[in-house]
Amino acid sequence: MGCTRSQSVQTNDKPKVKPKLKMCSEDNYILSVFHVDDDKLESEKIQIINKTNELDEQLNGNCNIYINDKKIDFSFNSEFTSTQNTIKIEFKVYLNNINSFFSNCTSIYSIDLSHFLMNEINDLSKFFFNCSQLKEINFTNFNTSKINNMSYMFSGCESLEKIDLSNFNTENVTDMNKMFSNCSSLIELTLSNFNTQNVTNMSCMFNNCISLVLLEISNFKTNLVTNMEGMFLNCSSLKELNISNFKTIKVENMTNMFYNCLSLSKLDLSNFKTKNVTHMNGMFSECQELNELNINNFNTKKVTDMNSMFQNCSNLTNLNLEHFITVKVTDMNEMFSNCSSLVELNLDNFDTKKVTNMSKMFYNCSSLVNLNLSKFLTENVTSMKEMFADCSSLQILNLSNFNTKNVGDVDWMFNGINSSCKIIQNDKKIGKIWLLKISKVF
Repeated sequence: MGCTRSQSVQTNDKPKVKPKLKMCSEDNYILSVFHVDDDKLESEKIQIINKTNELDEQLNGNCNIYINDKKIDFSFNSEFTSTQNTIKIEFKVYLNNINSFFSNCTSIYSIDLSHFLMNEINDLSKFFFNCSQLKEINFTNFNTSKINNMSYMFSGCESLEKIDLSNFNTENVTDMNKMFSNCSSLIELTLSNFNTQNVTNMSCMFNNCISLVLLEISNFKTNLVTNMEGMFLNCSSLKELNISNFKTIKVENMTNMFYNCLSLSKLDLSNFKTKNVTHMNGMFSECQELNELNINNFNTKKVTDMNSMFQNCSNLTNLNLEHFITVKVTDMNEMFSNCSSLVELNLDNFDTKKVTNMSKMFYNCSSLVNLNLSKFLTENVTSMKEMFADCSSLQILNLSNFNTKNVGDVDWMFNGINSSCKIIQNDKKIGKIWLLKISKVF
């Protein structure tokens, strides 16, 4: 999910009033130095001039740009010839808004912010957004104590391998949405001093950090967080994750939270308080190495969507859902699809009267021998397509309370089930489907 910035142009006969500017002292200019590939320097210079011109109301001429120590003007026709690769910006005023400043500067590979004064700034959202060639940033003396927004800050920095934010003061930050999203080369991330006590949004925070093997966030305080959607989505190299300290009492969305965490083998979420969560769809989907999952204290009374919740958890042999309350759930499509190692599944407590979609719900649960769904209420279900397809080890399937009056799609419902399986049912449609299936066998 991307964000676009829209700009509106307003005309006004009255002259614009320039805001009052707080001047820096002569010996303490705000300074930014960064480096660009030689063959991209000219295009990046234009980009920076453009970015700086966007700050015109703040700057009011109090800014200098140097290319290799040569001052240039603020036009796109500046003469420029050099084989060097250093751009320097001097701000003679304290800025109050600089979010997105380096956004889409796709040729910069090094930024030095060690003298960049942050006195009046509170928003760093999209600050380095899509700086796809950026490999190093100097944050020495970088003061973030007033920052409240770090959403998308490093998003798309796909060449960054290490980020040390141990000097960051994040006590006032409320938004970390997609902060490191798509940092696909990141192998080391130091967040040891992060104070997340005021953060409310952590959705997709580490999304697509596919090279991260370790992530130390045991210091995180999540008491105010309401959104953890896709927080670790596609962290496919992550070997372990300790989030036993997480307080999730206010979280409402856990959609795709651990989606495609391919390398995680254990996940202890026994501390999770989920009484306010409404979405758990795709939460553990594609966690193919997961063999220990503790969700024993999950409260699912408000959850409406469990679509693909455990899809492709092919290493799970045990899954305790006896405490699940599903009275509000409407979608169970592919909920256990490809859970091929599950040997038993007790769903006696499931209340399915509001569910409309059960397609592929148990698809390829090839190790299940006995499945008792006698307490399932299915009068509102419209699709049971491939619901039990490729459950090749099933010997007993209890569907005695199934009502398929509203089911329109039953294609391949029992495909791949052994004809010797005992189907317990009282529904004419199911009876016909099963008879048709076994008659084709013979």
